[in-house]
Amino acid sequence: MTYRKPTTSPKPSQPSRQAMGWLLSRYGDLVSAEHARVRQEAERTQDDPYIACDKMTKDILKDNGERVPSADTVAEYRRTMARLMKNQNTPADVANTLGSYNKLRSAWRYAEAEAIKDLRRASERARKAGNLNEARSLTYEAWARAVVFHALCLDADRPTWAARRREMEGQGLKIKSKSKRASARRAPTPDALLVSMMGQRRNARVELLAALVSVYGVRPSELTKGVRLAANGHSLRVKVAGVKVDAVRGQVSRTLVVSQTGAGQSGLAVRLLAQHTGQTITATPADLKALWRALNEVQPGLSAYSYRHARASDVKAASGGNRKMVAEWLGHANDKSQSAYGYSRSSRGAVAIEAAKGSREVRSVKTLPGQTKRPTRPVVPTMSAKIAARRMAKPRTAASPLANGPKLPAL
Repeated sequence: MTYRKPTTSPKPSQPSRQAMGWLLSRYGDLVSAEHARVRQEAERTQDDPYIACDKMTKDILKDNGERVPSADTVAEYRRTMARLMKNQNTPADVANTLGSYNKLRSAWRYAEAEAIKDLRRASERARKAGNLNEARSLTYEAWARAVVFHALCLDADRPTWAARRREMEGQGLKIKSKSKRASARRAPTPDALLVSMMGQRRNARVELLAALVSVYGVRPSELTKGVRLAANGHSLRVKVAGVKVDAVRGQVSRTLVVSQTGAGQSGLAVRLLAQHTGQTITATPADLKALWRALNEVQPGLSAYSYRHARASDVKAASGGNRKMVAEWLGHANDKSQSAYGYSRSSRGAVAIEAAKGSREVRSVKTLPGQTKRPTRPVVPTMSAKIAARRMAKPRTAASPLANGPKLPAL
């Protein structure tokens, strides 16, 4: 007989076990009803109930599909999930906009699925170590979490933003709007912005950054890489090193040109920028934070992206339908992404836009080079589809030809 040193199974990572108290108590009736159903099915098939629970957990995870977000997105999902768990909230409890609901739900769906996988892996380690009681406990815990996960994320009757909105309206709560397009329509003109900032205790550097984002609509992250100003006759141009750039996306660099004459509502801001021609202006994270505070002090919800949308509206109006120019101004490598930015009808002509030139040719469709269409994801059948398929495949006994016809007289 071989001696094996007793080992203890590693516990699943946090917050995989934080939810067992409040989450399962809130949905206790659902878990109890599913547990009774699983036990009845196990008795009918003479299976171990824990094996039936684990099989159901695997089916739910399969229905959820596999997601491979970036490392930064995973970190953000885990921070969001930890905050929800700490406050004992689900996405439908705290979302106040459609955007926040989608963000919270995505974080919940990814992090909770990973937590269930952690529990299943811990159960397998416990089983291999000979700790059968712990293995069964972890299997049941993973199954219970999977039942709640299915109800919140996959079920046809899962919570939706529409239901959350009706609930908020019934309680008399105001539904906030964080639309950048909406804030762009309300955004002050570049000159009005600088005038409003004169009463703030801000240094001149913040005013310079505010002029840059309000006139050119550059991204905040592009300011951290540095932008260079230059004058050419009556034109003022800025060269921007792009972000969100890879082998097929974005513009590595682009040059944006506005007129110094007839600037109208941006004349003050353009003259301020013209004083820094020949210089490269670079913002630090502290500068961007100070800029965000200054913009919010002028108007709540105002941000650099509000002006990105506002300038997109101006470029669309000034270009006369030239989608290539709009894409180059925004730093896109295709002419489809601009559909998410601004409207030509919303343009107020606050900036006299002249031209834009990107370092990369703009594609006319949002696909990879040489690709005719985007690849489709394989269709994974849901549990409901599987049940329906089994019912359709079950052979039916044919009815007797005389079942519904006239009866023969007895002999």
